[in-house]
Amino acid sequence: MISRIKTLAFITLSLLIAYLMALQINSFLGISFKEKELPKVPKYESLIDEKTDTVQSGSLNLRLIDMGGVGIVPDSADWGHSYKHNVSRFDDVILGKAPFVDSINFARVEKEFEIYVDSMQRFDYNGIVFRGFLEFVLFDKVSSGTDIYPETSLYRARHKKLRQTFNKLFKKAQEKGLKVYLYTDMVALTPMLKNYFLKRFGKIDVLKKEFWEVYQFALEELFEEMDVDGLVIRIGEAGAIYNKANWDYSSELYVRTDESVRLMLTSFLETVEKYNKTLIFRTWSIGIGQIGDMHTNPKTYERVLKNIQSENFVVSTKYCKGDFDSYLPLNPTLEQGAHRKIAELQARREFEAFNSIPVYVAPLYQVAIQNFSAKNPNFEGVWLWAQDGGPLRSGPLSIYPFHGFNIFTDANVYAISRLLKTPSANIVNITNDWVAETFGQDSVLIDSLTKFLLKSQNVTKKGLYIKEFAQWDVRALGLEPPPMLWIFKWNIVGGGSAVMSNIYYVSKNNVDAAINEGFEAVAEAKKLKQLVESVQGRVSKNKGGFEKMLSSIDFQINLFTSLAHYRNYFLSYYQWLDTGSSKAKNNWQLALKEFKREYAIHMSKHNGNLDFPAYNFREANVGIQVADRTNITIWLSRIMLILLVLSILLGIPVLQKSNTNFPLKSLFLNIWQSLFKPWSADNIPQQKNDTFYSFIWLNGMVIGSLAIFSSGIAPVFIIVMQTSLLLYLASLFLLNMKQIAQKSISLLSVLAPILVILSLLIAITAYRGPMFFWSSFWTNPRFLIGFLTLFISIILYAYYVLYEKLRKLFNKTRLQSIAQILIIQGIQFLALGTASFVASLEKSLTVINDELVVLPGGLSRILGITTHLGIPKSIPENLIIIGISLTIIGIVLSLLKQKKTIKAS
Repeated sequence: MISRIKTLAFITLSLLIAYLMALQINSFLGISFKEKELPKVPKYESLIDEKTDTVQSGSLNLRLIDMGGVGIVPDSADWGHSYKHNVSRFDDVILGKAPFVDSINFARVEKEFEIYVDSMQRFDYNGIVFRGFLEFVLFDKVSSGTDIYPETSLYRARHKKLRQTFNKLFKKAQEKGLKVYLYTDMVALTPMLKNYFLKRFGKIDVLKKEFWEVYQFALEELFEEMDVDGLVIRIGEAGAIYNKANWDYSSELYVRTDESVRLMLTSFLETVEKYNKTLIFRTWSIGIGQIGDMHTNPKTYERVLKNIQSENFVVSTKYCKGDFDSYLPLNPTLEQGAHRKIAELQARREFEAFNSIPVYVAPLYQVAIQNFSAKNPNFEGVWLWAQDGGPLRSGPLSIYPFHGFNIFTDANVYAISRLLKTPSANIVNITNDWVAETFGQDSVLIDSLTKFLLKSQNVTKKGLYIKEFAQWDVRALGLEPPPMLWIFKWNIVGGGSAVMSNIYYVSKNNVDAAINEGFEAVAEAKKLKQLVESVQGRVSKNKGGFEKMLSSIDFQINLFTSLAHYRNYFLSYYQWLDTGSSKAKNNWQLALKEFKREYAIHMSKHNGNLDFPAYNFREANVGIQVADRTNITIWLSRIMLILLVLSILLGIPVLQKSNTNFPLKSLFLNIWQSLFKPWSADNIPQQKNDTFYSFIWLNGMVIGSLAIFSSGIAPVFIIVMQTSLLLYLASLFLLNMKQIAQKSISLLSVLAPILVILSLLIAITAYRGPMFFWSSFWTNPRFLIGFLTLFISIILYAYYVLYEKLRKLFNKTRLQSIAQILIIQGIQFLALGTASFVASLEKSLTVINDELVVLPGGLSRILGITTHLGIPKSIPENLIIIGISLTIIGIVLSLLKQKKTIKAS
């Protein structure tokens, strides 16, 4: 009776603990949304009514441009496969060994630079941003001058040569009226510099003034030895995706707190002010650490930066409240603050197919520039990215203005340059002028192509965004997802349950409108193509570019058709998961057939096309595999559920008392006792080979259930889980070898609570398939709380069952039982930590997520899952430490008990 009361008390306490934990998890994962205040961009009809410019306004003082495509080699063989963010500029110019610079290739770069600078001078840009910093520094002013790079160091010789060579470009830019700003991530490192820091400070200590003094000395060198006018610093993106292969210059994310940002900036400003140069600080903190929303939250911005005051200090941030997506409010931090401000604009829109489809954002950017100018007297200009942003080699081979299809990028660069000189200029007149310069002076041609450009962005928004989701300010999974969430990011069409279920949840009241929008985009793109084709005979200049523009529209129609059917499929599919509607089921099954047909056409036309490359549907296709297998997984789930339930019910004592023998009889009774009488000391007789058959049955139940739950497409996930199970059982058997002969099945039955968890999962998938579980998990708070409460409490009960089995059946003391549990759990942690350390935590999470399609796969292709979700990268090491500690504690407790037993005897 006491044991029964104790068990009930434990179950009650477990449920309470599990419920409280479930509430906390739900508060983190819960989804909420509110309406956004989006910029009001005039439609074509209202723009065309303005025949003349409005009141003239003064030009903006800072008109910066990136390096465009200067120094980027069009290596077509390697294009289209990498999501690395390093553009590999000057790859064929800078050599690892002496003479360090390839003079022939540098001569080509010099010509490119002259052409580009001449164009940008003609467009009235007055500053150019050049990525580079450590490559030009010797650290001669640090201590003896050779503490970081000795006299014989390869770095010293290389940097001298690079400084001498690239300063030629900087001088040419200044001669053309463009100031030169070097650009670096912080913390920027080379192996020798990192070793110096570790030797001197013991770590990368961004909270030490002396740490930043090293970079101050570096900056002094640059200002004294090179023709540069300032430095641009970024802290929010760094790490492996920005590092270049076989090039040991890297950056790491160490600056994550208010204090470290302020110390970094005040240190750099001391040097910048001394030389009367300019420090431009990018507030692109993107959710990293304490300062995560500094780039969009005025309160955080003020908290971090309000005490930084200098005329030599400029704050640069993206014009919108987020990344370069559409459907975003203007950035409120650009509307206030005492610092000089510039807005970052992107001419080659990375999330809108890198301009391989019609993308003309001048009207949007005009609204932004006018808004910031009107609201903030400290707003001084723009930094336009003609080439930069996103993984260059994952998209089209477009290197502005030298290689590939750059028509829409050029239109944006031209129009924005005009707006920077006259923010109130008439955008129709500006567009007319670009068309005339590019394709000819025919008035019908000019009017038609201007209409095409001014209408193009709205069509692109319809095809690439789901308005019913994008128009809302959404909070989900503890994050603020981007408006184009179903394509996350660039060309990666999503299939992850966390993404698709949340998009459906936000859009569910207007699913038909969300679906129809995709087909409207296709229809409108076809109309614009007809408009452009109607003036083809009037083109007098750049006829090749015009032909490419028509191909771009064809690509847009083809891509949008595939995306429209995919949108129809996944919204209908999640509608069916939500409602069970037979209409929704018919819709998603029909839409899926249509998508597969259009997807095949899309791949046949554009896979490997360097100008108009196919989108990446890998993740989407994994999600489709799950949907395709929905019916079979439902029926397999029902069969498996019967087997799981029978594994429990066949242990009912009434059945066991009968004289009828049936296979696995002793196993089923042990399972029943483990679940409902874990305190029982009854040793149930077992027959020859029972242990083997019992193990096969239990392992089959576990692996079979996991295979069904993962739709049979996650081999690595299943191998990991099976390995964990085998390790658990092996540890348990080895620790009880002396008593195992007649009690092996009793020991196997400690898996009984796991069968209950599997029954719970399989019962859910038996209803509408595995994605019904995930859809409910992400969007239904009651389901989430209920499931987690049961799941966590059963896990806790599993430990209780193991403890009671060891105590009563194997005659272990309380201390011995606890010791064994600690050892077993320690071994599990140690194995998991070691595996994730060897493979790397990021890679481990990526592989599992790619199989289960839970989170958007794009997370792994940007900063990584760990960085985006704030998962500590030290988890593998911590698991190893915890595992070793638990194992040692368990062994010590066991030895203590043995000592007491020996003394007593």
